[in-house]
Amino acid sequence: MSRRWRLAVLAALLLVTGLTAYVAGRSSPPSSPPAEVQRLGPEPGEPVPAYLARARATLPAADAGEVWALVQVTAPLDAATAAALTPAR
Repeated sequence: MSRRWRLAVLAALLLVTGLTAYVAGRSSPPSSPPAEVQRLGPEPGEPVPAYLARARATLPAADAGEVWALVQVTAPLDAATAAALTPAR
């Protein structure tokens, strides 16, 4: 391959890389999660009582069927204890 050909290929690769970085930098993340997502905890600046009221209004009802849940434990658990926290239906 001649030197001129290598420089042309390098220039093309740099151009493609630069354009990709430019386009990737311009795209912004979504401003809010999809409708099916539940956020845990209050939004920044949201008072806790307002969060609790919002959570009561938006969380699935007790009879809604199976839903995902997040469990936070305060101490290490052995496998049997952890399994008992998440019984299969």
